[in-house]
Amino acid sequence: MQNRHVIELSPSGKTFDASQELLLDAMLASGLPVPFSCRRGACGSCKVKVVAGQYRHKQRTADMPAPCYP
Repeated sequence: MQNRHVIELSPSGKTFDASQELLLDAMLASGLPVPFSCRRGACGSCKVKVVAGQYRHKQRTADMPAPCYP
């Protein structure tokens, strides 16, 4: 069974579900008007701040390029 996460946006209080997809993809699939440009994390327009709860991120090894690398 996949983990299900309920994300609440503030200050609007709108919520949406996410599972294993990227946060940006989950927000777009929910129909939220999210600013984005590069889809790789380089431009920072989709940056969010976690105010409660925890988050996970993929650990990178030294030989893995960053998502913002062309």
